[in-house]
Amino acid sequence: MNLEFFIAQRISFKSKRTFSKIIVRLGMLAVALSVAVMMVSVAVVVGFKQEINEKITGFTGDVQIARFSDENTFESHPIEKSDSLSSVLLDFPFVEKVQPYAIKAAILKSSSEWEGVVLKGVENNFSFNFLEKQLVSGRLPDFNADKREALISEKQANKLGLKVDEDAILFFVQDPPVQLKIKVVGIYNTELEEIDDRFMLGNISLIQNVNEWDSSIIGGYQVDLIDNDLELLLARTNEIRYAINIHLNARSVTERYPQIFDWLELLNMNILIIMVLMIGVAVVNMVTVILILILEKTQMVGILKSIGMNAISLRKVFVYNGGWFVLTGLILGNLVGIGAMLFESHFQLISISPDTYYISKVPIAFTWGYWLLINVGTLLICLLTMVLPAYMVGRIKPVKALRFS
Repeated sequence: MNLEFFIAQRISFKSKRTFSKIIVRLGMLAVALSVAVMMVSVAVVVGFKQEINEKITGFTGDVQIARFSDENTFESHPIEKSDSLSSVLLDFPFVEKVQPYAIKAAILKSSSEWEGVVLKGVENNFSFNFLEKQLVSGRLPDFNADKREALISEKQANKLGLKVDEDAILFFVQDPPVQLKIKVVGIYNTELEEIDDRFMLGNISLIQNVNEWDSSIIGGYQVDLIDNDLELLLARTNEIRYAINIHLNARSVTERYPQIFDWLELLNMNILIIMVLMIGVAVVNMVTVILILILEKTQMVGILKSIGMNAISLRKVFVYNGGWFVLTGLILGNLVGIGAMLFESHFQLISISPDTYYISKVPIAFTWGYWLLINVGTLLICLLTMVLPAYMVGRIKPVKALRFS
């Protein structure tokens, strides 16, 4: 093996013909381009998934617990606030926080326009870290003070012509109808139309007062998990479902917004197609490189055979040689791919439509697992496919090879 590897090193990059040099360099560039495209594609898809999942769960939580009758409506039905239920949920090692909430459909009216909205009421212990990042102007509502303050989306503000610190009227269509004067203290933008088109945020006491509930009555619980692992979300939701009362139901974020997560799953198929095509390009080019090397080194094969080297050892020489080209292409591809990801992450030059993709900038998420899979997988597949053309070496006869020039 040492002799074969030594011989492979000796014939590396020693092509004298211009055509052969071009083919070899094109083969390495093809591997580099394939690796770079695969790395960037995977990083973008993983980034999309993480970014959109964080946006949805940041506003609605990973799991919501409410009555079964609330599943297809924007109206919370009352449940008793229970410290024992919160304790049961917090006993799960994957649960980070349990927060009461309530929702109610309403009409938001400015001085000249009106818009249908869904008021989400929360308490002062709500996790506001996500919303702070999405603020366009103003501040978060003050839930500790006895004030009717609200946070609305940028889309709602533009439609109604509302600005920060302006008043608006909330109409609740019920019997009897109720209207409340509120103050817009902040404007947010998540770039998710399922949220921005519908939801505004206020104190849960607003809904409790309109529904004539006391402070011990809520609409449900929002459960935040420690991590956003979608692979484990269904199993964890089922664990929560079995632990709560029979008249309550637990629904994961993927169950509440299936259209978004189904779309994200389709991206996985696109990535699979891209990876198959890119590996195919690398394989075809490296097979071509091996064939060119065999043709160019026919005389060398004849000499090595004449001094006793068998066909298997000769095949290894060419496979090792091709492996060196693949490895060089991998290094170059990693430099290009990682460089492109770092450049885009830092400067964010590529803009996309948030109406179509739920996000305005291309997200990049580098993961070591995918990086290792792309590099090791490309190397192994290319090496395995180069074995077949290397079998041509066994058919070369020393007498004819020594005459070849």
